[in-house]
Amino acid sequence: MGEQSKIKAHAKEFPNDIYIGNGEWIKYIDITSRHENAVSIDHILKPLMKILDSLEVRCVAGCCGFSAYDFSVDAVKDAINGLDNDEIRKRIEKCIMDLDLLQCDVIVSERMNNLSEKIVMNELLSHILNAIKLNNH
Repeated sequence: MGEQSKIKAHAKEFPNDIYIGNGEWIKYIDITSRHENAVSIDHILKPLMKILDSLEVRCVAGCCGFSAYDFSVDAVKDAINGLDNDEIRKRIEKCIMDLDLLQCDVIVSERMNNLSEKIVMNELLSHILNAIKLNNH
């Protein structure tokens, strides 16, 4: 089975997992019956919106949520091209810290059209941070 076939098969079986490239996924954590107390994080993500906008290439978030984004390392490298990598790293690190301070397990981003477990968003931001660090080497 080719790479694209594997990606499609995984996405069909686990539609809420987040594809991050190279056959890797961030596992969705079920939030059924816990989403009513979700805390909005758009104010935390605001410093990253330019990058997130650049990663929104597969569809629009309003339609597809996380699936609208290309979170592969190559896409992240393209999104930060010409930007100050140190500044972007600091912004992401601050977002991760601010998320950690939230007294909740479930978060919502209206902009990204997503409800998720906070740890899932932290994993996603950590992946983007690692992709940026790879770009510096």
